[in-house]
Amino acid sequence: MKKKEWANIARSRKWVEIGNQCTADYLNCVLTYADEMHKFYFEHVEGKRVWSVVLRVGSIIFFTAALILTLTIGYTDDANEFLVLTMNIAALAIASTLLLVDRQFGFSEGWMRYTQAQFEIEKVVSEYHAQLISIEILQKEGEEIRKLQIDTIVNFDKSLRIIVIDETSNWSTYLRNQINILTTKVDSELAKARQKLEQTRVQMATKKKEANYEKERSKRKGVLIITFNYQNIKSGNLIV
Repeated sequence: MKKKEWANIARSRKWVEIGNQCTADYLNCVLTYADEMHKFYFEHVEGKRVWSVVLRVGSIIFFTAALILTLTIGYTDDANEFLVLTMNIAALAIASTLLLVDRQFGFSEGWMRYTQAQFEIEKVVSEYHAQLISIEILQKEGEEIRKLQIDTIVNFDKSLRIIVIDETSNWSTYLRNQINILTTKVDSELAKARQKLEQTRVQMATKKKEANYEKERSKRKGVLIITFNYQNIKSGNLIV
């Protein structure tokens, strides 16, 4: 399948002629900005789409494999049960990791954001193109026409920049949230690991103490302790 090529969506249109040169230059700058931003989203959305599809399809495959392995554990002999269980855990771990990578790097979320931004830019270009055409056919004086044209172009420029600002703000918020979630998760797992390590250390120390105690006890086995009482010996009674 041939890759779709980008084409101008603003400058390719036939725009009305602007009598004032400064206003015409301003419109050209806005049209150039619209095309540049649309091209940016067009070129970057494909990479995010591919990564999103690969990671999510991969996670579905491994989740399905884990489900099948879970169902087969009951029909597996004792010799292979541990192997199947290990494969099941590994499949779940890989599937979860793929989803984590997608979520942390924002491939799926970015794919949707960039696609939406493209459509919004196309919508804004079309709307303001129509507005400028409408102004052109109005039966008004030259000054009024120029005032309506410049106001329309200013709003056109603002609308385009709001799309880009909102998309960037959403990306920033998403990234910040994902970093906070990951940090919280890591801190939680680290605390659990430290607690488990401390429990293991205590258990090992207890086992070592018990082993040393048993070792000392084994050394004392078979030892006969004899206590002599002088008064009993004198009276003829020997107590052992």
